[in-house]
Amino acid sequence: PGAPKTTREFSDLVAACRGYEYQAMNSAKATFQALRIHLNDEFGQLQGGVAASLDMLHLGGRVGVLTWKHSECALLVEYLRTVEVA
Repeated sequence: PGAPKTTREFSDLVAACRGYEYQAMNSAKATFQALRIHLNDEFGQLQGGVAASLDMLHLGGRVGVLTWKHSECALLVEYLRTVEVA
């Protein structure tokens, strides 16, 4: 049928590609969220912010990080495992 010409057509295309999800999100919302995350380098910013906070941390200090999405939490856990000191 060709490239989508409207947001609705694009959303329908994405929905057809994504298939079933446990916690379904509107396809257009998910797509534009992914674009925003990429364009703003949000995961890079999260990792950079955590790295900077750990650099400033004094011995015995603590850092608290709140995450909203599973992808953010997974990224945080993965990063912390790479800098963990046993």
